[in-house]
Amino acid sequence: MFLTKNETRLLLFAVILISACGLANNSLRLASAQGAFDFGISLNGYSMTVAPNHSGYVQVAVSLVSGTAQNVTLSSAVSPQDGQLSASFAPQSYGDPPFVTTLVVSALGAAPSRQYEVTVTGAAGGLVKDAPVLTVTIGCVQGTCATLTTTTVGNGMVDPLCSSGCSEPIGGAINVSAVPAPGWAFAGWNVTGAACISGLASSPCDFSMPNGPVSVTGNFVPYQQTLYTTYTGLGQLTPYCPNGCPEPIGAHISITATPAQGWMLSGYQLTNGVSCGSEAGYACSFTMPDFPVSFQVTFTPMIAKTTLTAVSSWTITTSFTRSIVLESTSTSTVTSSTVSIVAMGETTSSTLISTTGLSVTQTETSLSTQFLTSTANAISVTTSLENPPLELALALIILISTVLIGVNLIRRSRRGRAIVCGHCSFNNPSARVYCANCGEKLGAA
Repeated sequence: MFLTKNETRLLLFAVILISACGLANNSLRLASAQGAFDFGISLNGYSMTVAPNHSGYVQVAVSLVSGTAQNVTLSSAVSPQDGQLSASFAPQSYGDPPFVTTLVVSALGAAPSRQYEVTVTGAAGGLVKDAPVLTVTIGCVQGTCATLTTTTVGNGMVDPLCSSGCSEPIGGAINVSAVPAPGWAFAGWNVTGAACISGLASSPCDFSMPNGPVSVTGNFVPYQQTLYTTYTGLGQLTPYCPNGCPEPIGAHISITATPAQGWMLSGYQLTNGVSCGSEAGYACSFTMPDFPVSFQVTFTPMIAKTTLTAVSSWTITTSFTRSIVLESTSTSTVTSSTVSIVAMGETTSSTLISTTGLSVTQTETSLSTQFLTSTANAISVTTSLENPPLELALALIILISTVLIGVNLIRRSRRGRAIVCGHCSFNNPSARVYCANCGEKLGAA
């Protein structure tokens, strides 16, 4: 059997109407059920103090307000969620009201005086309710904490900053960190009541909180660079830093070079990018840059142009005698002059001076005497010899030359001799005008 078009429409409308009535009935039943069941959540306190690394406890009571009891599940939320505080339920977190359980609040590494909010929520059959907020403060109870005070010197800060004192759990791990300001550097700690495990020069300063107060001071200085000063030669530098001296960046640096007596400053070398300016004398000033600076000075001996005169003299006197026998006795004597050598500086002058001359004495049988006298001329020699023995040899050469000249003069002077007569060949014993034998006039006269 087939339904007509209108019958089909009527049937579809009836189905939709029946479905809608069923849904409405279910909704009414649910609303009735919800209106009949209600529960409440309460705590035995809404604020508490928990010591660091300790736990606090709050009793939670779930009550049945109306209706038939249904299972209520509890949960907790901590704000802020930094991981330093946790909350849980013991022995259970669910049950049919009425029931009582315990909220356990544990402080892990939370710092004293820090506050948290804990919210307890219950849910049952789509009904959700919150208990009033629990405020948790991190603090110390009697005998569980000691006071930590942190301060600074210079531009910087420490963490934690406890200028007025912070309560820290006894036996707890303490880490005080140093944070320099821009342009400054950490220079170490001053600690009383405890000792930094890594030493006073390291950051952070770690120690276990003792059962007593601790004071920690962080020291900060302007950021520093290294200055190196060296020199060669004889003198000194101020400051003298061959191994390096720390200097604050931006500080005024003044270096003074002082030569030793007889020395002078001949130059210096300075790291590129740094200049001494136009200061006079042996001073160099500059502003310490943000990099190491090396300053090296060279001292050299002073050269003085002086003339040193050394005077020395040698005197040599030598006599030479020669005797010649003619008919009677004839003596010829040559006496040299005195030779003086004077050295001044690097120039040597040798001078031969004749004071007595050359003398010849001749004696004849007729007792007539003839004197022949020759006078030597002065001789001056200039040389540049430095060796006194060599100069002495030169003087001897000059002396011997003078003696030879004198001997030659003597040889060339007239001597008494026999004259032979050309007429009778008589050998006249001395120079005469007429021959002693025949009376003829002698040609040699």
